[in-house]
Amino acid sequence: INLLDNLDFKNEKPTKDRIASIAGVNLIRLTIKAGDTLPKHHVNKAAFALLLHGKATFPIYDQLHSINAGAFLEIPKDAEHSVT
Repeated sequence: INLLDNLDFKNEKPTKDRIASIAGVNLIRLTIKAGDTLPKHHVNKAAFALLLHGKATFPIYDQLHSINAGAFLEIPKDAEHSVT
């Protein structure tokens, strides 16, 4: 599923680039503009977010996880989540 297709964003459409695929693990760079939200979704594998710039909030299992640049967050397999 390409989560970026046919979604409305206040600013620019986010960019999603596959950087590498190693042993079945995809390394993806996702860039969204401040104030935009990637809608709720889930993936069938655990996901790991490393925030390179700014701040982000991830609602996961009805709990808010806020991280700053340089922080790392694990998103469990099949966990419904979004990111702002």
